[in-house]
Amino acid sequence: MEKSLNRVIYIIIILALIAINVGVYIHFNKKETSSNKEDLTENNIEENTVNEEKEDDDETVNEIVDKKVASMDEASRAKIYCGKFMDAIEKRDYELAYSYLNVTFKSNYFPSLNEFSEYMEKKYPKNGIVLKYDSVERKGEVFIIDVTVFDDSDNDFEEFTQTIVVRENSLNNFSISFSKDNERSGGVE
Repeated sequence: MEKSLNRVIYIIIILALIAINVGVYIHFNKKETSSNKEDLTENNIEENTVNEEKEDDDETVNEIVDKKVASMDEASRAKIYCGKFMDAIEKRDYELAYSYLNVTFKSNYFPSLNEFSEYMEKKYPKNGIVLKYDSVERKGEVFIIDVTVFDDSDNDFEEFTQTIVVRENSLNNFSISFSKDNERSGGVE
């Protein structure tokens, strides 16, 4: 019962985050649309100006996200970074996920993107990754996050626990390592 209640809570949280992202997208899309209408009536503004406005909007979104992340406590930021990593895996953007890996961890466990991709294809669910954060603890300069990984839509997928180690170098600059084959250290010495 508690497990399904936790799943419902996580689904609600995920839906809330999606709703926030859609709201931000709509807000900035409307701003860009009204800006483009004004551009059409003037007929004198070049294409470069429109592109610059779009870049400014993208920067504004990034600034909003940076401020939100900066206002969080360290443990919450570590969860956000973990979520970015898992989101890349879920989208099968293994190149992006690979870029998040700690350099030492990468060279010891996944010297090539191909090896990393193959491991992820075998290890993680095909239809979506759901994480349950079991614990978050700070150990020196890193956060050790224990998660349970499951796929709510696939009854044949066997959930597993994994330790993910997050090192925040600076705001939105982080590296990830994780337990491979049930080792607790997450590849961090």
